[in-house]
Amino acid sequence: MRGRDLGLTAALVAIVAVAAWWFVGRGDVASVDESPAGDRGAPGAIDPARPEAALAGQGRAKPAGNTPAARRILGTPKPVEGASIRGVVVDEVGAGIAGARVVAIPDTATKFLAIEAVGAEGGTGAENFTDAQGRFVVAAIGDAPLYALVAQADGYGLVSVPDVPVGADVRVTLVAAQRLHGRVLTIDGEPIAGAEVAVRATVRHVVVERVSTSAPDGTYAVDGLPADTDPFGRFVDVRATKAGFAPLQVRSLGRADPRDPDVFEQHLVLVRGATVVGVVVDDETGRPVPDARVVVWAPARVRALERRGGLADEDPFGGVVLGSSATASDGTFRLPHLPATGFHPVPWTDGRRGRVLGYVAARRAETTWGLAEVPVPADGATVEVEVRVRPAASVVGRVVDAAGGAVAGVRVHAFPEGRERGRQVGVPVAHVRACQRQAGAVRVDCDACT
Repeated sequence: MRGRDLGLTAALVAIVAVAAWWFVGRGDVASVDESPAGDRGAPGAIDPARPEAALAGQGRAKPAGNTPAARRILGTPKPVEGASIRGVVVDEVGAGIAGARVVAIPDTATKFLAIEAVGAEGGTGAENFTDAQGRFVVAAIGDAPLYALVAQADGYGLVSVPDVPVGADVRVTLVAAQRLHGRVLTIDGEPIAGAEVAVRATVRHVVVERVSTSAPDGTYAVDGLPADTDPFGRFVDVRATKAGFAPLQVRSLGRADPRDPDVFEQHLVLVRGATVVGVVVDDETGRPVPDARVVVWAPARVRALERRGGLADEDPFGGVVLGSSATASDGTFRLPHLPATGFHPVPWTDGRRGRVLGYVAARRAETTWGLAEVPVPADGATVEVEVRVRPAASVVGRVVDAAGGAVAGVRVHAFPEGRERGRQVGVPVAHVRACQRQAGAVRVDCDACT
């Protein structure tokens, strides 16, 4: 019973996440993590047990250097009043770097942003730039006990310095940016031209994204990646997409070059993928539901990086939409090129009947989200599912504190209860959870039923 409750909770969280995605627009990508590989592909194809045999010598051209001929100045220093952190940004030989960007992010921040957005309106911190000697002063906004500094300069990788108190004088040493290269290939070892390879990596609460396109021989190279200098670790996300293939996500930069620890090699092998076909029906009447939104959702695996003070950063790249469609007049839908077994491990999560790739979620404006599991498919397979939806209802009420006073600015989520085997039974009851984020990143939950 407890296992079923945990599985149901995960499914319901996936529904809420899908609904949120629909309105903010997530990218169509696949999620691949460190899990056992399934089908090994066609005979004579790349053997996942010995990939070096098929890929030996491919995509190993000596990379270009990290130092540009002329370095671009990112900005000029601005005056700072009030609480601040000061210091100097230098290169590996100790020379000051002029025009480098420095941001100070409160240690209580939870949002990941591009470094250019950190100091902008609605950002999580403050920014400034170094002078001709590499000196800087950056504001310490908010009342956090500690701050993380992230420095950026043209021709170098981003570097972070964690746990910096207000008033400190800090020396930040920038190092060479990292490089990822390799080939994009089919499961038969043929090159794939024109595939997009996007790499994202975090430096504390800053996200760096670089994009490349594979050449006719399948080679690609992504430069300007941040060095892994944060003692608390980082998140990495490598994605490859090409029309006619299942999108791929790999969660590491691959193998470091023994000649240069800042150069990594990763061959990305795409498969055609599986197809999910199905129908959306009304749970009460069994009639098909036309014009329903249909989304295939791979839930995030729980992974976090712990920081000092009991805080933790959740993976910003976990949980993805694999594809979307709409039902026809007879309620049917078709979603091709979904992740399937092949060279790379396939993502999976525990479902009611074993390992699943994710969920198919469907709804119309007047219905709730319906959900169906998608088992981990073989390459080229067709998976059939049925998604059942129910009429939606509204819950109204008010949130009060212990003294009965109204509490404004509270986010309210409604979760259905009374489900059995994925379907509501009896009279639906809405379980409402109200969440409020207060100063110091403290989260207060209060439950009420109506």
